Amino acid sequence: MIGIRSGGECIRTSAEGILRLNNTLESRGLALTPDEARGLAETRQKSLIANSRVELGLGAVEKLILKFSASGYAARESWIELLNLALELFYFVKTETRDGVGDVSLIDFMFDSLEKNGGSPELLAQSCERLITRLNCGGIIGDNIAGQSASDDGNFDGEDNDNDR
Repeated sequence: MIGIRSGGECIRTSAEGILRLNNTLESRGLALTPDEARGLAETRQKSLIANSRVELGLGAVEKLILKFSASGYAARESWIELLNLALELFYFVKTETRDGVGDVSLIDFMFDSLEKNGGSPELLAQSCERLITRLNCGGIIGDNIAGQSASDDGNFDGEDNDNDR
């Protein structure tokens, strides 16, 4: 028989797993406190529920945190807000595209978008919204999103904006 954990137990277990990433994060000046890890675990849980998703273990959270910790825009004072947004966007994109893109490809896309747009959370969100549209309209096929991050003009690399004409 498979046991089902309570929400609080899932959050605690996720927070413990997130804290184990501190060995890597400390070297980048981004170590998480227990309260911050719990907050991220709560954001993850809320995002999973809001998007009707189930995830076993840390899933993509570990990959996302480690990838984003390598950003030149991951400053200690805005680190937690950035991670919370990235988690929310990740699960939203996965759901809205009906898992049309793999976890690693999506995390790479989000990271590249953040880097190309000067660390702007707003432009990261806009890039994700445009990615959803492109994936759902057949403009990009599955994990073939490499190099597709939106620049600061909101266009994907090499894409003209029809509204500019």
